[in-house]
Amino acid sequence: MAKRLLDPITFHKRGKNLQRIQEKVNRDESQHRGSTLNDWQRMTKVLNWYHERYATRYPNQKSRKEILLGQALIATKEMSHTIDHVISREKQVGIIEKGDLKQEHRMWGAHYATWVARIKNDRRIVNNREILEEIEKLRNYIWAPKSIVEGRLKEWAPYERHIGKGRITERTIGRTIRILLASRMSPENKARTIIRAVSLCADSMERRRTNPANWTLAYKDTMLSTYDLIAKQPKVLAEIIDME
Repeated sequence: MAKRLLDPITFHKRGKNLQRIQEKVNRDESQHRGSTLNDWQRMTKVLNWYHERYATRYPNQKSRKEILLGQALIATKEMSHTIDHVISREKQVGIIEKGDLKQEHRMWGAHYATWVARIKNDRRIVNNREILEEIEKLRNYIWAPKSIVEGRLKEWAPYERHIGKGRITERTIGRTIRILLASRMSPENKARTIIRAVSLCADSMERRRTNPANWTLAYKDTMLSTYDLIAKQPKVLAEIIDME
């Protein structure tokens, strides 16, 4: 599907709100005619405003890494919003045949690629190349870091005992992450401990007697389902995405 060109975080959030997004597109259609000029200017302004706010006005609130991460998430959201409008307009005028989902997804992906290229080539956008690099790194959020996977293989016995006691499950993972986020640990240690907890949850899902899950998919789905919790602490989110 062309929309999978999006990073997994934005794709997941759009999936949860797809009906509301489509309703908004329909409401705005009378004002939005499929032209991207105003949308491009708005996105450029917002990205530069975000950088200016946290790099110059409030330099102690966010690190450079957090600023780039924020710009990346803004860019993917703004690009998706504009492309939804363009696709809607193209269906109205017959460029895309209504009901032809393959063509719609193909066109969506083509428009997204065009916008990515525009960001890459527009030097008026502060950090334009770094923003694109950060968008690529957003994909790391759903994959267990190599260091965690190798650590589990070397020290499996403690993990297995923890799984056997059933301390971390699908039902408890949200509460577990809330406790970890509220702790006094550093963002790096919070990130590493959260990833370990999610990996244990994936172990439990993989080993359950009824409806066992693929470990990789269970890890991915759990990370996405708890994203809203983790994103409340941008430093922790940044550590998770950067962890190797």
